Amino acid sequence: MVKEHVVITITPGQEQTFEQRMEKGKALLLAAEGAIEVTLLRGIEHTSTFVLIIDWDNVECHTAFTTTSDFKGFGALVGPLFASKPEMQHFYLI
Repeated sequence: MVKEHVVITITPGQEQTFEQRMEKGKALLLAAEGAIEVTLLRGIEHTSTFVLIIDWDNVECHTAFTTTSDFKGFGALVGPLFASKPEMQHFYLI
C-alpha cells in the first residue's frame, strides 16, 4: 500500500466551501481503481491548510487515475479554491 500525502492551501474565506466540495471530491477519489481510503485533515494553527491522504494499492493506480475524467472533475471541483499549487508526495509503510 502507498499513501499519497497532499498539502493544500485554500484561499482564505473559502475553507467551508472546500470542505463541502470535498464530500463529492472524496467520492470521486474513492471510485478510482486502487483507491482504498481518503482522509482529509484541517490545520489548527493554519486553518486554510488541509492535508489530503489517499491510500492506494500502488503508485501506478494513482498515476492511472490522473489520466481519467474523474481526476479532471476533481480538479474542476476544488482547484479554483486553491491559494497555491498543492504539494504532493507518496509514502510507503515500513
